[in-house]
Amino acid sequence: MSTGTALRVMVVDDQPPIRRLVSLLLSRASDFEVRAPALEGWFEDVCETRPDILLLDLALGNVDAVPFIPKVVARCPETMVAALTSRPAEDGEASVLASGAFVFYEKDHISRLAHDLRQDHRMFLRALAGQDVLAPSALAREVAVTTPSLDARGGTGRLPVGRSSRGRAGGRSTARDSKPSLPGPTGR
Repeated sequence: MSTGTALRVMVVDDQPPIRRLVSLLLSRASDFEVRAPALEGWFEDVCETRPDILLLDLALGNVDAVPFIPKVVARCPETMVAALTSRPAEDGEASVLASGAFVFYEKDHISRLAHDLRQDHRMFLRALAGQDVLAPSALAREVAVTTPSLDARGGTGRLPVGRSSRGRAGGRSTARDSKPSLPGPTGR
C-alpha cells in the first residue's frame, strides 16, 4: 500500500487507447501515480508491485478476467480491485463484487473516475479496518435507481449496505449475500 500521498493505480485493459485515456485522466491529478502495462504478465506485475488500486477490465481480449479477481484479493488483500468495463452494471455487477472486487465502474462514466477512485479508496481502507461500508460510487448509482420510485406502501426501498464474508465491502453486497468460497492461487 502506498505510504505517500499519491495513490498507485495499475490499469489493466486489453485496449491501448483505453489504457492511455485512463492514464491521462488520472495523471492530470497530482494524487495518482498511474501504470498501464501491456497485458502480458499483468497478474505477476500486480502481485509484485501491489498497487493501491487495480483497475481491471473484465474482458481482456477473449479472456474473462473475473476468475482472476479472487486470486488478486488473496495475494494482495491491500489492493482495491475495481472492475472497469463496458458492461452495464445490470450485466454482472453482483457476480464481480461477489468474486472480491470492491467497486464496479462502467466505462461510460469514465469522466468521474478520479473522483470516484478517491472516495471509494477511502471506503476501501475503512473496510480493511473492519468497518461496514458501501462504496460511494455504488451508493450514487443505487440512489439514482431507487429514489424516484416508491413501494406499494408509499415508502422508499431500503438501500442494501453490508460487508462481505471476507471483511471486504462491495457495491451492492448485503448482509444476506455470501461469497462463494473460491480457490486461491497455487504457490507464490
